[in-house]
Amino acid sequence: MDAWEREVEIIRLFRETDWTYTNIAQFVGTQTATVRRVINRLGVVDLVKRRRRPQVRLEERQIKQIAKKYTAGTSTLALAREYGVNQATINRKLSGRGIQLRSQVEASHLIQGSRTQRKAMPRPHDVRFTALADDLGVEEEKLRALLLKHKFAIYNI
Repeated sequence: MDAWEREVEIIRLFRETDWTYTNIAQFVGTQTATVRRVINRLGVVDLVKRRRRPQVRLEERQIKQIAKKYTAGTSTLALAREYGVNQATINRKLSGRGIQLRSQVEASHLIQGSRTQRKAMPRPHDVRFTALADDLGVEEEKLRALLLKHKFAIYNI
């Protein structure tokens, strides 16, 4: 495909599809900047922004709701979909409020627990608190509190 045919194909795809500049560039085998340059040079007007979500600004009350829902167990992905924003926006807002984000392991355990109706989860180590507390010479409840404080996953055995 020579340069002239490529430009014709770019314009055709731009007019007949709702593809983004990047999609057109990949299909034609060129760079996104080339697609943009061809469209601008030939005077084709992009009247509709392609595949861009309208910018959503979260209000303070929404951020408080998001924080409350997150601490209650809702995932950042679910919150992003509910409020029409990117997941990174949710992460930024939560971090900005001093809320520590769950690790992927914690999130997957949370999801598995809700999907399986608290079916027994696989345990990496089968350690009894009583035996561990005795070995360390501490009370069982103090050991449990210390492990939870440092984000260890504790399973009821």
